[in-house]
Formats: sequence, C-alpha cells, structure tokens
Amino acid sequence: MSSMKAEINECLCANLEKGMDAWLLQSGFVRRKNTLVYARELADALQRIEITMEIHPADRPDSAAAIYPWLEISMDAVEKLIIEMMGGDLSPLPGPAGGTLREPIEFTSAKAAPARWLIFQPDSLPGVVGEMKSFMQRWTLPFLDTYSNPKGICDAYDRGDARIINDLAQKIRVAAAMVLCGRGADAMDVMEQWFGKSGPRKRFQRIFDYLTMCRPGEL
Repeated sequence: MSSMKAEINECLCANLEKGMDAWLLQSGFVRRKNTLVYARELADALQRIEITMEIHPADRPDSAAAIYPWLEISMDAVEKLIIEMMGGDLSPLPGPAGGTLREPIEFTSAKAAPARWLIFQPDSLPGVVGEMKSFMQRWTLPFLDTYSNPKGICDAYDRGDARIINDLAQKIRVAAAMVLCGRGADAMDVMEQWFGKSGPRKRFQRIFDYLTMCRPGEL
C-alpha cells in the first residue's frame, strides 16, 4: 500500500469510527478495526458493504482519492442449490462464483442519486462520511433489508426492481431462489426467457434437466 493510500485509509477509518460505526451497528453491521468493510449476518444471508477507494482517479486526478462503495450479498441456500443444479460444475456460470449479488451501492438508488465521493483534503472526510451515511440511510439499508432471503430475490425479479444489476448470473440466482420458494414453474419460465435459445440452453442444460426431472412437490 502506498504511503498516500495508507494515510487516507487511516484517516477514513477514523472518520468511519466517529460518524458511521455506531449508526450501522444499530442495523447489525460491524466493521473490524482498520478495515473498510461492514458486515452483518442474517438468518438467510451474509451482507457486506465495502468502502472501496481509488487513489488519484483518472477522471479527477486533482483529487486525492475517490470513494465508491460496493455491496455484496451471499445466501448459502441459493449458492448450494446452484451447485446442485449444475451438477457441481460451476464453470458455465457467468461472472465470479460464490456470491449471490455484488454491485455498487449506487445501484440501490435506481439512478436517483450518485454514490461516489471525492476526497481532496483530510478535513473533507467528515463531510464525505456524512453524505455516505445519508445515502445509505435513504437507499442502501432499505434495499438490504428486503434483499435478505430467497423470497426477496423473487419479489425483486417479479417487480422488475431497477436496483439490481441486470446480468445473466443474476437470472440463474433468481431461478434458484424460485425453486427454494416452491415456484418451480416460474423458475423454468426464467430459464426459458433468458437461456432458452440453443446456445445458452446447451450451456445450462443441467439446470433445465434439474427443473424438468424434479417432481412438482419438490419445486
């Protein structure tokens, strides 16, 4: 870690301790000392908020750093079912395996507000942390409260929730969540809509076979 990054990291941690830790702890999020990651463990999900930092961003080289937080959600039941449906071979899955959802927290505002903050001087950090807290309070925590179990995944898909990254890896997780919620026919509809053409169908034939072979009572 460069000396500048280490200095900003230390200053940011100090300001998170003063302006963010106690507030997020009320919602169950804990940050370990000297880290930029908040995490909470729920009944059906592990949720993380990572305060990522870029030194001298290319679009604003006059700034010391840019803060651009990400969220990550992992639901064991969803990920284990995907492994089962894929017969243990996750290589056809698009994107990294193991996480149910990973995206910038900016997505949780559905384009209503940005979530990237520039740091110019150390004395600007309290204001940055305050703005980040306001953003999370309005947009991110309400999203995380609803996207916390397989039913939340299904509900978000049903309403076309614009707060979720729209990629094919997410559609596989929607199908798995629907199976877990007893919606096997809907899971097959998702697969047909997004992977029904010959190329994608061949790639994910094991999932189609799984959904076809399971008895209705098992879906």
